Amino acid sequence: MADRAACPFHAGEQEMHFKTGVWQAVESLGRRMIKPAIGPVHADLLRTLPMLLVTAQDSGGRAWASALVGSPGFLSKRTLQLVDAPPAGSSADPERGTGTLGAAQQAMVAAADTFFIASSSGPLSSNDEEKGGDAAAQGSLPAVAAAFGHDISHRGGPPGFVQVEEQGRVLRWGDYEGNFMFNTLGNLLVHPACALLFLDFSSSDVLMAAGDAEVLHKDRELPGAHRAVRFTVQEWAHLRGELPLRQQGEPEPSPFNPSAQ
Repeated sequence: MADRAACPFHAGEQEMHFKTGVWQAVESLGRRMIKPAIGPVHADLLRTLPMLLVTAQDSGGRAWASALVGSPGFLSKRTLQLVDAPPAGSSADPERGTGTLGAAQQAMVAAADTFFIASSSGPLSSNDEEKGGDAAAQGSLPAVAAAFGHDISHRGGPPGFVQVEEQGRVLRWGDYEGNFMFNTLGNLLVHPACALLFLDFSSSDVLMAAGDAEVLHKDRELPGAHRAVRFTVQEWAHLRGELPLRQQGEPEPSPFNPSAQ
C-alpha cells in the first residue's frame, strides 16, 4: 500500500477516500495531478474567463467567498490585496444578518440551481508554510504543503436542491458522485468553517454566507445522494444587483441534475 504520510492529501481527504473505498486509485492520481503551479494549458484557459471565484478569511478568521468579474483577459499573474471596504465607485451596500437568513435570502437559496462552497484545511504551522514556499520555488511540493490550502467548488442541481431548514438557520444539500478527490468534504472533516456563495444571474444579486458545515455520512434522504452536508449559518451579506454578469435566455438544465424531490 502507498505511504499515507507522503500522500498529497491531508487527513480529512484521506478519511473520505478510505470511507468510500477509492484510496488507492485516487492517491496515485493525486501524485500525478497535483502541481505547485498552474500549467500553461490552464493559464491559457483562465485568460478567456470573465469571472474568478475567490475565498479568504476576514480579520476574525471567518471564511467568505466572492467573485471577481471583468472582461476576458482580466486575469493574469498578479498579487491581490483584499480589503474590507468595497472598491472605489461601488454602490455596494449589503444587507447583513447573523444566525438566520431573512425571508428574501431564504427565497433566493430555495430558487438557486447553483452555488459555490469555499473550504479550508485549516492553518499550517509557520514551519510547514516555510517548507511549502521553499519547495514551490524549486518546482516541487511536499505532501504537507500540497495538501494544505483553500478550495472553492461548485454545487448544482434543479431549483430546490438546497433545503432551507430551521427557519433559515440551516441549509442542507445532498452530496453526489464526483471526481472522488473529496477536497471539500475532506476539508470540512478537519476544519468545519466554510462559506457559501449564491449568484443569481437573472437579478444580479449576490448572497454570501459564512458558517460551519458537517458531513452527514448516513444521511441519504435526498434522492440519489450518497450523503448530505448540513451548513449552519453564522453570518450573511446580500448584495442586490451588483453582479455584472447577466443570464441570456433560459438556462438549460444539466441532464445529470439530481432530483430535488
